[in-house]
Amino acid sequence: MMNRLKLILVIPILAVIFAGVWMIVSELSAPELSENISSEPNTGGMSPPPPPPPPAPAPVPKNDFPMSAPSEPMSDPVVTLEPPIVVMPEVVVEPSVEANLDPEETSSIVQLYYATNRNLVPEDQRDEDDQTSQYGNFDGELRYGVAEVSIPRDHEMGELESPNWFIEKIFGFDEEKHVVLQWIAEDGKEAVMAGVRDDLSQLDDRAILAFVHGFNTSFDKAARRTGQLKYDLGFEGPTFFFSWPSKALGSAYTHDSQVAEITYTDMTAFLRELTAQDAERVIVIAHSMGTRILSQGLADLIAEDPDAAAKITTVVLAAPDIDAKVFKERLAPKFRTLSRPVTLYASDNDTALRMSETVNGLIRIGDASNGLNPVEGIDLIDASNVKSDFFGHTYFGDNKSILSDMKNLFELNEPVDIRKGLERVETPLGPYWRITGN
Repeated sequence: MMNRLKLILVIPILAVIFAGVWMIVSELSAPELSENISSEPNTGGMSPPPPPPPPAPAPVPKNDFPMSAPSEPMSDPVVTLEPPIVVMPEVVVEPSVEANLDPEETSSIVQLYYATNRNLVPEDQRDEDDQTSQYGNFDGELRYGVAEVSIPRDHEMGELESPNWFIEKIFGFDEEKHVVLQWIAEDGKEAVMAGVRDDLSQLDDRAILAFVHGFNTSFDKAARRTGQLKYDLGFEGPTFFFSWPSKALGSAYTHDSQVAEITYTDMTAFLRELTAQDAERVIVIAHSMGTRILSQGLADLIAEDPDAAAKITTVVLAAPDIDAKVFKERLAPKFRTLSRPVTLYASDNDTALRMSETVNGLIRIGDASNGLNPVEGIDLIDASNVKSDFFGHTYFGDNKSILSDMKNLFELNEPVDIRKGLERVETPLGPYWRITGN
């Protein structure tokens, strides 16, 4: 009887050990297996150099860039019938820009700037192996700095290559396989902006790009995502990420929501700085809860300094976690004063926003599961067809069709009616557009 009991206890332990070993072996052997299985070259990014190296590919053309308050659920009618459609040509997804890597190099480097209002953590509470541990999860002074992210040689467009949690805990990141934050260095605002102006002076078309992350996102992940976006979009101008004090925990929605509101004033200050750097274009992308911060910060800038706000030429709200009525009645009217319409991506497959609706009890403007409700002056784009993560929430950076649409918006300065890969859908409330690719 005792032996049988011991056997029952040992079997689960052995199973856990076996699973861990299997995960390690799978991670370490994945590149070799994929090389053996696939006979086609990887066109989504840069392939590892096989010995002997193949002939040099034709050069890729260089890209030039001209570059809450409580509310009641919406009472406006929701469109659910299938309306007439005007189809534009199918989108042509362009691969990410290939760096001129030496055959010995395993990754390319993306230079970034950052702004953050995360509090500074006392030195004796920091992890000496993690530079980002200097920044905490509460609000502090607005600080600026520079960062460097590496993109693996075999990167595929739309992939934020990362280890699974088990491998990360044991081995960390591998720059040959993963998008990696290499280092950060805090610097004064004046020094950072001087660097931005110097970068702009070397460009024919002076443009700044900034990204505001969403709920459940660490400083590290915000940097890595921004590096991936800059690389995949082929953006040549100075690029920022704004990291607010998200706790980077799925269970910390309330915390993140509260610190997001505290961040509005710092966002206004950050946007004002961007518009003061003699750029021809200022492009800002925000995701999820980060769209609340950007939207309110921008609305305040429009009210306080309309001349500065007018220099923000392109605004993208991806999967916005904003109360629909607040957006329609309070924010959208202010956005109509901008030089170009705000672009808003919504999806009916966004599980994360449906969970947000459950928590908040109110419809989110980025959730199309209740039908799409066009808003005057907003380029509303239905992204329901595209593939994304498990929750259908990160399509803005994961999906080639979305990245291609943003690339056409940023690089070619194309209005929504003529961009490839979009179809116009007419409704009694006005038009919206639908991504045709997946």
